[in-house]
Amino acid sequence: MLSDAVHQIYVEYSFLGQEGPEMETPFSILKSSIHRNMVYNFTKTFDIDIENNYENCKMLTELIKNDDVIRFMVISEPLESLERPIQTCQEVGYAEVRFEEIIQQEDNIDIYQYEVLDINHPMNVVGYITVRFEGILAMRKMALTLMAPKGYKAFM
Repeated sequence: MLSDAVHQIYVEYSFLGQEGPEMETPFSILKSSIHRNMVYNFTKTFDIDIENNYENCKMLTELIKNDDVIRFMVISEPLESLERPIQTCQEVGYAEVRFEEIIQQEDNIDIYQYEVLDINHPMNVVGYITVRFEGILAMRKMALTLMAPKGYKAFM
């Protein structure tokens, strides 16, 4: 983030088989000076109703069983330039969210702050990302329902 080559950034991730532009913050933000927050306020909703979105539920259950992670990538996007019309974005850093950490929460909504690690030197912290999860109890109930033996009633 201290590099002069980084001018603006955005965040992207993939989840439940979705990736691409709909999984990116809708715009890039100019890199701010050191010690200033950069706020995106980006929201994405995923349906996990077993009756209507069984495939999402099955994928999410597998992610929970395998204690997988959601990886948020911080991407440097070059400024537009007439001298260099074709430029590529570069990964700057990443933050990983473990499903075990989310699913163990007692509250239905929780906000977490994670370190953004340098993509080239993962021991170096280049910033922090705050992620808010909603529907944690519904996610847990859905996963328990799918993991329970056939015919077992986990909930009344």
